[in-house]
Amino acid sequence: QSRTTILSLSSSLGRYPKVLAAMIENLRKELAGGKSLPVVFGQLDTKTACVTTEGLKGEGMFFFTEGYRGLGERYAKEIIGLLKASQ
Repeated sequence: QSRTTILSLSSSLGRYPKVLAAMIENLRKELAGGKSLPVVFGQLDTKTACVTTEGLKGEGMFFFTEGYRGLGERYAKEIIGLLKASQ
């Protein structure tokens, strides 16, 4: 049972970026006539964090090696903070 749950969850998570991008695109079409519209997300609970990609080296939605390293450092900083807060 738990293996099935994990596989189901991981396949759902794999679709998440496409679903989120489509949702944002639809919001922009409906609210701003398709023009660029800033999007802000709320934190779900105290065990979540958001990492910005601002300033990372890349092109569009893809990063260069340096950008991926910077993103990893940002993820690490956030997860360390969350782990310390939960102790």
